[in-house]
Amino acid sequence: SENTSCAGIFMAAAFLVFVLHRKGKIPFHLIAAFTVACLGFLCMMLAPAESGRAAEHSILGIARNIQGDLIVLQRDLLPLFCGFAALLMLCVMMKKERRTILTAAILFCGGLVSVGVFVFAVYFPQRSLCQATVFMTVACLILLRELTNGKYRAGAPVLAAVLGTVFLFSFILGLGDVAVMYAESRQRDAVLLNGAASEESEVSVRRYSSNTKYAACFGLSDVQSNPDHWINEDLAAFYGIERVIGLPEAEHFGEDS
Repeated sequence: SENTSCAGIFMAAAFLVFVLHRKGKIPFHLIAAFTVACLGFLCMMLAPAESGRAAEHSILGIARNIQGDLIVLQRDLLPLFCGFAALLMLCVMMKKERRTILTAAILFCGGLVSVGVFVFAVYFPQRSLCQATVFMTVACLILLRELTNGKYRAGAPVLAAVLGTVFLFSFILGLGDVAVMYAESRQRDAVLLNGAASEESEVSVRRYSSNTKYAACFGLSDVQSNPDHWINEDLAAFYGIERVIGLPEAEHFGEDS
């Protein structure tokens, strides 16, 4: 994608400068690889399909996009920013290895670049935070490892256990949501097919339910109680039914009736 490629090129350029500073020259194979990557990125950005994703080229449009990006970063990634700032300050104060600090800083900036590229885009999908989250998390872990090489070594496994527990809950909930979404889609398909086969003029189906962002239907519009809604009309036309009516979502375990 655009943001991943841009972030990768930025980090590659930063590491090439790092290699040049340490060794006084850059090996030819690294220069060749970087050049090919830049050319590939240029070809992708010049593709006709990309023109429809570009934002208006004006100071006002870019300023609005910057404001929107910052709001999303503050809302979703503020803990990572605060964690990195604290770890970075600790590493500097404790005079840890500069190369490790620089590596973490490059990765963190790469995450920022992967988000910053959307300043020039007409949209900013939340899934695009994935690359920034990965880069920033790795940067924090690199600094944490540097800090825990001494007497604080026992803190790393404890922190990993806590984070692993949180991830496990999120993973299981997401996996269950995907399974529910799949079952509900098969059930709706069967109801509509049976209605079409029975030549029923009106078929009622339940709206898809979702508790996490792992579900394919999360945040999307679905069938409505009004059969004249465009989603209902399209669904009816697809299955060859006159009218489709949407029912409320199925209740989940633990919800009040």
